[in-house]
Amino acid sequence: PITLKAFGFFERLLTNRKMEDGSLERRAAPGKGLMAYKKEPDYKFRGKTYVLISPVTYSGGSEFSNMMYSQGLATFVGQETGGGYYGNTSGYGRALVLPNSKIKVSVPALQFVMNVKPKLPFGRGVIPHYEVIPTFDAYVNGENVCLNYVLERLGK
Repeated sequence: PITLKAFGFFERLLTNRKMEDGSLERRAAPGKGLMAYKKEPDYKFRGKTYVLISPVTYSGGSEFSNMMYSQGLATFVGQETGGGYYGNTSGYGRALVLPNSKIKVSVPALQFVMNVKPKLPFGRGVIPHYEVIPTFDAYVNGENVCLNYVLERLGK
């Protein structure tokens, strides 16, 4: 079994609460941070929003895409994101070396659960409304085919 001490004593005591199954959940705290709420601004962008995604869209980019997709706030162009729509495991981890192959694996220890509407199959990332896949030549030449697609076909 893999054991991991991810949180220090004060972090466990002050910022997290213990769940019935023994896991830790971050407490909702007022003020700045993840649980902060702000008044809607007087002036904000109200036009069409396009989000360009690909298999290397993960971590914070994937979480942003999940929230935008869940709320129907954008049109997605590209390829399915690398991060899971309902959440992921990441953050603190433990290195593990497989005994025979000596391959090094990092096992993440934190679970992140997204507060999203059930719109996509479990185990998948955000699936684009318009699938655009770069050719090998476009990729090697640094051509942004997703941006070109939006500008030429959708941005009118």
